[in-house]
Amino acid sequence: MKWLIVVAFCLFSSAFAFEKNLQFDGHRDIVDRLKEELVNPKLGLLANLDKKITNSSLDPLDIPGYDQKFLGEETKLSKGKLHGLSTLHRYKDCIITYERTEDVLTVQIPIQFNDISFTYDYLIKVILIPYKGGVTGKMTNFRMNYVFSLDLNTYHVALKTSEITHSGFKKFNSLYRITMKFLVFFVACIALAKANYAELISQKYESSTFEIPQDVAEDFLVLARAAEQGLESGTSAVINNYTDRLLLNIGKFIVHSGMDPMELPELNQKLIPVGHFYLTEGWLQDTSTIGRYGDVIVSYSHDKKFSIEMPLLFDDLQLTYNYKVKVGLVSYKGEVLGKIKNLKMKAILDFDFNTYQASLKKFDMTKTGTLTLKFTGNVLVDWLVNAMSSAVSLLLHPIITRIMTNLVKLPLESVVSMVNNLINSILFPATTTLAPVLL
Repeated sequence: MKWLIVVAFCLFSSAFAFEKNLQFDGHRDIVDRLKEELVNPKLGLLANLDKKITNSSLDPLDIPGYDQKFLGEETKLSKGKLHGLSTLHRYKDCIITYERTEDVLTVQIPIQFNDISFTYDYLIKVILIPYKGGVTGKMTNFRMNYVFSLDLNTYHVALKTSEITHSGFKKFNSLYRITMKFLVFFVACIALAKANYAELISQKYESSTFEIPQDVAEDFLVLARAAEQGLESGTSAVINNYTDRLLLNIGKFIVHSGMDPMELPELNQKLIPVGHFYLTEGWLQDTSTIGRYGDVIVSYSHDKKFSIEMPLLFDDLQLTYNYKVKVGLVSYKGEVLGKIKNLKMKAILDFDFNTYQASLKKFDMTKTGTLTLKFTGNVLVDWLVNAMSSAVSLLLHPIITRIMTNLVKLPLESVVSMVNNLINSILFPATTTLAPVLL
C-alpha cells in the first residue's frame, strides 16, 4: 500500500505549495484558505479527485508481480491490477490545529476508498506440473488518515504521519484461499523436511543424566526370563505396572532436563501476496505427562525373543506463541493458544536371548492427535484468522509430533542401554562399570 501514500502525498502537497514570497495579512487568512481548499465541493483540494485519478492513469493501476523459485518449484503472480482508486473521498471533517510555540499549522485529512478490488494471474509449478488460475480480492471502505504540517515561517509543507484506520478487507474468492493454503503447505513441507528435531532434542538432553532406579533395569531382565519359562495368567498386569513405573521415570527426566515446558522454534511465513506472519516465544507444556492408554502386549517368539509392546499417550498438550501479522502497512499482534489432544505412540522393547541384548525394536507415532488453535488480540478480519489458522496448523502440527517422538524415543533408547550395561556387568564383571546413561 506504499504507493497510496505516494499518490495522496503528491496530490495534497501540490495544492498546499505556497510560494515563500506570497504575502498574507495574517494566519487567519491562511486558515480560511485551507478550509476553502478542503471543503469547497467544486474548487477545493478534494474536488473532482475521481477524474484526476482516472486522467492520471491511476485507475486501474498496475501492481507489482511476485515470482519466487525454491528448490526447483515456482510461484508466480502476474498482470496485477488494482481497481477503485477513483472512489477516493473525504469521509468526515478535516481538523486544522495551530501550534503557537512553533508557528505551525497541522491539517488532519481523513480519506476513504469506497470499493477497491484487485486481480492477479497465478502460476504454480510443483514437480514440473503447472497450475494456473486467477486471484481476485475486494476491500470495502478502506480508510486512511493523513496529517500534514505547514510551517508558517518557511511555508514548507510536510507529511507528518499516515496510517490505515480501517483495512477494509472483505473477501477473497475461494480459489485464492485454496491457492494460499496450498502454497503455505508446500513451503511448510520443505522446511519440515530439512529440520533435524532429533538433534534439537539431543542438545537439550546433552547435559542431563537419565537416572532410573536400578530395579527398573533389573525387572526387565526378570520379566524376560519369566517369559522364557512360559507366559502365565496375570503377566499382563505385572507388565502394565512395570511400564507405568518406567513412564513415570521418563516423565521426571523430561522435567529435570528442562523440557516441560519446552521452548518451540520461531517461525515465519509469507501470506501471499500481501502479508507475512511471525511466531515467536513459543512454549509446549505438559510434555512430561506421558501415560499408557491400554494394556501392554507381551510376547515370546520361537526364535527366543521377548517383546513388550507399549501403547503410549499424551492426552493433552498445551502450546502458546506470540504472533505478529503484517498485511500491507497494517500490523496485528496477539497470542496463539493451542491444544493437542489424544497423541498416541507405540514402542516395542525387545530382548534377544541369543545375544543377550535388548533393543528398541520399533517406535511409531500411531495417531498425531487433534490440534486446535485460538487467536487473541486485534485480529479484525475473518479471512486473516482463517488464513493464519490454516498456515499455523500446517506448520506446527508436524513440528510438535516430531518433537514429541524424539522426546520419548531418546529416553527409551537409554533404558535399552542401561539394560545392556547391566547384562554386560553380569556376564563380564571385570570389564563393565554400571553407570547412568548420558544422552
